[in-house]
Amino acid sequence: MPRVIRGPGVVAGRTVAAPVANADLAPTLLDLAGVSIAPELARPIDGVSLAPQLAGVGHGAGRAIPIEGRANVARARRGVKVASYVGVRTKRYSYVEYRRARFAHERQGAEAPIGVGRTTARELYDLARDPYELRNRATDRRYRDTRRTLAGALERLDRCSGPECAVDLTVPGPRG
Repeated sequence: MPRVIRGPGVVAGRTVAAPVANADLAPTLLDLAGVSIAPELARPIDGVSLAPQLAGVGHGAGRAIPIEGRANVARARRGVKVASYVGVRTKRYSYVEYRRARFAHERQGAEAPIGVGRTTARELYDLARDPYELRNRATDRRYRDTRRTLAGALERLDRCSGPECAVDLTVPGPRG
């Protein structure tokens, strides 16, 4: 989603093409305002400040952004099932794993974390070659190393909090 930021320390007309997330807003605004939070009051912030990029320093092109979502809880023959997805997006790639879990009671399903359950499908898109995400490359052998790298980043992002969530990747391109 496009964002516009204007103010001191922001280069006029500067465009940041690297992936950014909503979680970046708070650290960016705090950084631009010159505000620091006392350590005893601070909580881990998953985003990163975009102030250096807005000032024309740094690029963040290899950054991996976590993506996630969930469908409604649906009744199953026995209990309920919950479908969700987790993934990672870089400047060039989008990788998603769809997951499904079953629970005995509707409340358990409603309280289940996003990404729980077994993986039922995967999608991998090469945004440089397929910006409209029309050709799923998840089973394409040429993208095997790409998929493995992105799946590893997804696993790392799933367990992180705070600054360790700023994951920069070098993702191998397709073979051949």
